[in-house]
Amino acid sequence: MCLIIHQQAGDRLTRDEIADIYNRNRDGFGVMWIDRGVQIWKTLPADADDAWKAYQWLAGHECVLHWRMATHGAVTYDNAHPHVVIENQIALVHNGVFSQFGSREKSDTVEFTQHLQTFIGQPEDLTQPDVAAYLDKLVTGSSVVFATPSGFRRIGRAGVTVGDRWYSNTYAWSAPWSLVSPGRPVATARHTSRGWRYSSADAAVEATASRIAASDSAYQFDRELTLTDGSWEHLCITLSELLDDCGEKDLADMVAGAIDDETQAWIVDEAIDVLQSICAPGFALELTLDRLHVVEDWRSYLTHDDDDDDATIGARFASINAWGE
Repeated sequence: MCLIIHQQAGDRLTRDEIADIYNRNRDGFGVMWIDRGVQIWKTLPADADDAWKAYQWLAGHECVLHWRMATHGAVTYDNAHPHVVIENQIALVHNGVFSQFGSREKSDTVEFTQHLQTFIGQPEDLTQPDVAAYLDKLVTGSSVVFATPSGFRRIGRAGVTVGDRWYSNTYAWSAPWSLVSPGRPVATARHTSRGWRYSSADAAVEATASRIAASDSAYQFDRELTLTDGSWEHLCITLSELLDDCGEKDLADMVAGAIDDETQAWIVDEAIDVLQSICAPGFALELTLDRLHVVEDWRSYLTHDDDDDDATIGARFASINAWGE
């Protein structure tokens, strides 16, 4: 999952806002704007300070910004958004998961863009009734923003608007609690080399993860395995059962409700984030094409104790390389 922001002319994100967003979406930053056609730019910030520096020249200009949290595909420049459908004519950013697209190396949005290139030849094609209906169906449960020379076009989830600024979701940044439906858990946890990160607004989710970690189901995943059969229904059922086993019935019911309502697909990503707590150290949950896997947590190899010897560190990085092959 990721975050899209439509920034209006004169609007400026603060340094704290950039840090908050980056700390939840570390896998790429990009922008698209309209100036003599459609222009794009993207980068892979090394840290929050780097992200702030990258944003500086965009402050005050109308544009669509995207921060990536990888779900499909490697963390690479090519997988960062925006993606070009037609050079200088159509570009897009995406928030969500296209379960029918994506692989270990290539993101679902890259494959979605390549799919569009097979039947879209000019900006006007996006508004053709049959194409528009097909895209609406394909994007259900996600948010996509297209840029064309005539302007920006959003399809999919409604997102939220704060002042003049539009956000694609409320979970990938520290959204005001007033934007969240009463009683709905808001999960914004992301695993980083420094551990789990939550904002102060996510105390309820932190408590949820803590309860799960302390439950009888804690640390049941200590080896690599695949938990689901590749269908959306089985994914929702599996996550719901895991949450129920951990005593989180309300969240389990919400995930179960996403089986027949793909507009609630965001809760699946949030459930996976929270359920990371039931993985043993060194393992993590990973979603690929609606198949939920327990995998070695390669991020855990990015940190080491000061007293680790060179052989230990070398073995860890060898494991990273093997994981990426």
